[in-house]
Amino acid sequence: MENLLKYLNMVTDNRQEKKVLHKMSDVIGLVFLAMLANANEWTEIETFGKEHEPFLQVIAAVYV
Repeated sequence: MENLLKYLNMVTDNRQEKKVLHKMSDVIGLVFLAMLANANEWTEIETFGKEHEPFLQVIAAVYV
């Protein structure tokens, strides 16, 4: 898991800074984990993120 998060933090984010609500590494990590949990649609990924938000926040805080 630690190696995965290191790779995610290496991704270049070219979005306009003022419009960014979430770090690119967090978005990619959420999509990756949700897809491992068989979430295949954006609505399923959103639901996964909401249902597992406390866990995802802990993971993000530990590996930052």
